[in-house]
Amino acid sequence: GENYRIRNFYEGITASKDNNKVVFLSYQKILGNNNSGMIRSYIQDLTNNTIKFVSKAFNTPKTLNADAHTIKMSDDQNHIYFVTTASNVISHQDPFIYAHSLYHFNRLDGTTQLVSDSYGTFNISSEDLDTLDVSPNGRFVVYNDSSENALDLVLFDNQTNQYLNVGEGLKPKVNNDGNVVYWTYDFSSPSEVYIFNRLSQLTEKISLNINGNDSDGFSANPDIAGEGASTWIVFSSSSTDLIDNDNNGVSDIFMLN
Repeated sequence: GENYRIRNFYEGITASKDNNKVVFLSYQKILGNNNSGMIRSYIQDLTNNTIKFVSKAFNTPKTLNADAHTIKMSDDQNHIYFVTTASNVISHQDPFIYAHSLYHFNRLDGTTQLVSDSYGTFNISSEDLDTLDVSPNGRFVVYNDSSENALDLVLFDNQTNQYLNVGEGLKPKVNNDGNVVYWTYDFSSPSEVYIFNRLSQLTEKISLNINGNDSDGFSANPDIAGEGASTWIVFSSSSTDLIDNDNNGVSDIFMLN
């Protein structure tokens, strides 16, 4: 019931599950050793109103030498992923290569790890959180990788440092099992929703009609929650044949286990 001010907020705000901490981006010089006018990433503890850098340069109190663009935190507050073109995030970086790179910051040990140096640059916008999702436990991150195809989705496991190609898609969501839902389309057919199973590495279309065939409408914007047998998926669809007697003439939200 209490209200808090997120100071000098710019964009990209996400909160922990208990709402005690938030991460955000800002142009403002909130802390020392920060060049004003550059976008930095911060974490704010709302219980004591303290703010710390997320994107701090390697082995120095200074901040990064380029903007941060995207930031997202796991529900448990321990894993933060951010995107930047800076060349001083980790050691041994080439100072002349400014690629949009995705990093993993582990709050438990204070380390920063390079995840990808080919994060989809077309996604660097106010909607870029749609192209990056973190599992609630922080173990998995799914993101668009532009090294070959701008729509390629890659799943990264920070426990095993394993990368898996998920497929081509939009707005991915990942759960604690590392299973990914996303939607995709081409200009010749309606959009569909898919799930990628991390263990089997198989992809299944889930926006099928009651007969197990392609539906008669467009399905998109899926989300996934829970894990194991308690996994639930929701998505929107204009289809009329996903369930019986869907004759209201408008798009609906569907849920399946």
